[in-house]
Amino acid sequence: MNDQGMQIRSLTSRRLRSGLLGLSLLTTAYSVQAADFLYTVQSGDHPWNLAERYLKNTALGEALRRFNKIPDDRRILPGTQLRIPTEWLKLESTQVTVLAVEGETTLTVSGTPPRSAVAGERLLAPSGILTGPDGSATLQFADGSRVLVRRDSELQLKTSQKSLLGSANIVALSLLRGNVENQVTPMGNSGGRFEIRTPAAIAAVRGTDYRVSVEGVTMRTEVVTG
Repeated sequence: MNDQGMQIRSLTSRRLRSGLLGLSLLTTAYSVQAADFLYTVQSGDHPWNLAERYLKNTALGEALRRFNKIPDDRRILPGTQLRIPTEWLKLESTQVTVLAVEGETTLTVSGTPPRSAVAGERLLAPSGILTGPDGSATLQFADGSRVLVRRDSELQLKTSQKSLLGSANIVALSLLRGNVENQVTPMGNSGGRFEIRTPAAIAAVRGTDYRVSVEGVTMRTEVVTG
């Protein structure tokens, strides 16, 4: 191999390592486990009514009792702090606001024909945004996170939820083509997550500014800050 060929191979290798490093940072951030949610017991609370109000399944009342070593399953001293694994918390759907729309931008909502997106309207999952050659749209989520969908892009809103206890926000998007810029509000130990699925991989973070682009089965990520 001549010197020019070796230089090209070296440059390609560095770019590949850089791309993999960026994706590694995202997947590592996603894998960090959140701390348990701390709940302060109120008068009349016991494992079963807490499970009914706040947990995904009432059967988790027994798991909650064992997890916190509660001796009396019908009475807990008010002021006691209970630890609740964040993955047990019940979730509810949240609305996504279309902050701004430019150019040709189409909205698809399950069960209805495609139509032009309008700034100020609110969406629920599942729904999708399709931008034309001159189109773009900015979406805002319940925790203040924002996504700018750039031109010639197709983005699907799969999940937008929050926990009934605490501040865990769960967002799942699917970028089929094009590119998006994301400003994700730091989630700390809330147990929340923000992920963008593509045909190639999943980019998941817990609070950062980053870009994701998709062309065919190729995905590129770039962390701006965080």
